[in-house]
Amino acid sequence: MSSIVFAWELGDNFGHLWRMLPIAEELIRRGHQVRFVLNHLASAQAVLAPKGIAFLPSPSIQGKTELGREIASYADILATHGFTRPAVFNGMMSAWANLHALLETDIVVLEHAPSALVAARMLGLKTVHIGTGFTIPPRVSPMPCFRPWHQGTAEALEATESSVLSVINAAFAACGHVAATTLSEALSTDRTLLMTLPELDHYQGADRSAIELTTPVENNGGGMRVPWLQTRYPRIFMYVRNQVWLPAVLDVLAGSTVEVIAVIPDIPDALRSKHASCEHLRIYREPVDLHALLPGCQLAITHAGHGTSVDCLKTGVPMLLLPNHIEQLMITGRIAATGAGVGIIPSTVQANFAQVLRDMLTQPGYAQAAQGIAARYKDADPARSLQRVAQTIESLLQ
Repeated sequence: MSSIVFAWELGDNFGHLWRMLPIAEELIRRGHQVRFVLNHLASAQAVLAPKGIAFLPSPSIQGKTELGREIASYADILATHGFTRPAVFNGMMSAWANLHALLETDIVVLEHAPSALVAARMLGLKTVHIGTGFTIPPRVSPMPCFRPWHQGTAEALEATESSVLSVINAAFAACGHVAATTLSEALSTDRTLLMTLPELDHYQGADRSAIELTTPVENNGGGMRVPWLQTRYPRIFMYVRNQVWLPAVLDVLAGSTVEVIAVIPDIPDALRSKHASCEHLRIYREPVDLHALLPGCQLAITHAGHGTSVDCLKTGVPMLLLPNHIEQLMITGRIAATGAGVGIIPSTVQANFAQVLRDMLTQPGYAQAAQGIAARYKDADPARSLQRVAQTIESLLQ
């Protein structure tokens, strides 16, 4: 029985955990000992604890390092999380070393866990990196800027990346490792699995020949079974968080001839109560069974989260996208490029939502584009992808 550690450090939504969970469960079924080390303990308590999967808090820093500008590359993300502060970084490396000694780790499966990745390399542990295009950036130097509309940032980005690499190489030198020539080299792993659809790779046109691409595995999110009530009106699934524009968006939906099932985990009580009597707008705080809803759905309204976007495209459902941060904005751009969706930036949602909604419900091109993508992946088998990922991990244990 091998000791396998799943590490997740950065990112706030459940998508990272849902991506790891079916892989972990398959490895447990195969007889391995699996533990999670992660920052998001509330998520772990909700998802892992009921399944009896052990978890521990990951090493982390107190407070982010400010760059004095917007984060614009993966190196910037590392810089804000201690990778330019040697004392902090070395403390995280020591903490990871102590954890792995206690857990007698054989292999580390990494999902948006950069300090865990570097620590595993320093310790000589086998590593498998899984994730989306955002958490597995292209292997180029310097790392690409994901805010290309910002002018004059190239020098600052390269300086930050150089500082990050310098701190990592100092740690490598302390344990006898050869210095990496680029940050991409420093973050390399034994195997890397990009778990996405090519249409949803955050970095359009990136050279991904050095890594393995696999379609996403089925998640175990589950959720309540909520049926559609009628077939006369367009059916809309909505999954968003509370934002300043939410009251206006709900007012538009309540006044439209549509049926909406909305999941809004943090909706204020007063706003939910306002629409409680609207039979064609049902609002839930708890997850619903998305796989049961999507086949009968004409439109999805989301923040452009990767997992939900995959589900929609594989089911042929077009999307009205309301991104909140850069990762979601990148996905929005990729979906819009396929013709399967339209995005609205936060500052213009209230002004433009009603018109975009009408356009998407009346112009067939969006649904046709989404259905074309679904046809492309009709033979994609999540169970087969799951077996491939599990076998990849096991191959490093031999």
